[in-house]
Amino acid sequence: QSDSPTSRMATGGDDDLQQLQSTIEDIQTVELDLSNAAQTILAKATELRKKYEEYKRNSEQTMRQREANLDFERAVFEREKDAFEEIQRKVTSMALYQAPLGTIDLQIGNKTFTTCPATINSVPESVLAVMLNAMLQADPTKNKIKIDRDPEFFDKILNFLRDGESSLLWLKDTRLTEIDLQTIRNEAHFYQLKDLFNFITWELNSRKPKLTDIRQCGFKAVMQRSSSGQQQITGFQTKEELVIKGENLNDTHFVNVLFSHKIEFIECYCKGVVFKNCRFLVAQTFVDCDLSKAQFTNCTANLPPSETLLLENSRGTLPNNWL
Repeated sequence: QSDSPTSRMATGGDDDLQQLQSTIEDIQTVELDLSNAAQTILAKATELRKKYEEYKRNSEQTMRQREANLDFERAVFEREKDAFEEIQRKVTSMALYQAPLGTIDLQIGNKTFTTCPATINSVPESVLAVMLNAMLQADPTKNKIKIDRDPEFFDKILNFLRDGESSLLWLKDTRLTEIDLQTIRNEAHFYQLKDLFNFITWELNSRKPKLTDIRQCGFKAVMQRSSSGQQQITGFQTKEELVIKGENLNDTHFVNVLFSHKIEFIECYCKGVVFKNCRFLVAQTFVDCDLSKAQFTNCTANLPPSETLLLENSRGTLPNNWL
C-alpha cells in the first residue's frame, strides 16, 4: 500500500515543497545580504561625500586666504613701489635743479616764499613745476618766479608740495570757514594740485548738514508714546547739524532735549508741537512748516528769542516771551 501511486505522488509533492521553501529562504538570504551591502555602500558613499564637501570647503577657504594674502602683498608692493618712485623722483629733481640753484623765490602777490626746486617738482604736472622748468630752460641762472595771486593761503599750498597728505591737519581746523576752504580749493585748482583739490572737496562735503529723517538722526532711540498716545522725544542731545524734511511731528512733545547743533526742519508738520524744559544752544530753523499752536514751557536759550527759532515761510506764530 505504501508503494501505491497515490503515496508516491504525496511523497514527491512534499519534496517539491521543501525544495521551494529552501529556494525562497536562499532568495531571502540573498536579499538580506544585498540590503546590508546596499546600506554599507550608502553609508560609505555618505561618508565619502562628507569628506569631499569638507575637503572642498577647506580648499576654497585656503584659496581665499591665499588670494587675500596675495592681494595684501600686492598692495604692500604697490605702496612700496610708489614710495620708492616718489623718493627717486625727488632725488632726481634735487640732482637736476637744487645743486646749481640752491633755492627758488616765489613771489605770490606782495609776499615772497622761499623753497627748493625739489619741493616745486614734487608734483611735476603742477603750474609751479611747469613754470620752474620753463624758466630753467630759458635761463638756468634765474631763481625767482612771480605769480599774481593772493598769498593769504599759499603757505598751505607750499606745505602740501613739501609733505603731501600729512600736511593737511589744518583741514579739521574749525576756525577755517567754508569760504576759507573754498578759497584754498580755488588756489589748488589754479596751481593744478588735483589731490589737494579732492581732499578739500571731501572735507567740504563732510561739513554739509546731512539730509535725514527722524528715524536716522537718533530721535527714534528716545521716541516714546505717552499713555494718551502722544509722541514724545525725551532726554535727547543733538550730535551734529541735520536737515529733517517732510516729517509728521504734529503734537510731538520735546522734553529735556538739548539742541546743541542746528537742525533745519523743512516742510515738516509741527502743529501743536510742545517744547518743555528744552535748551537751545544754537538757532533752529523751520522752513515751510506749520507751527500753529506751538507751546514752550521752561525753555532756555543762549540767544535772544527772535534769534533762536527762525521761521521762514512757515505758518503759525511763536508766543511772546516764550523763553
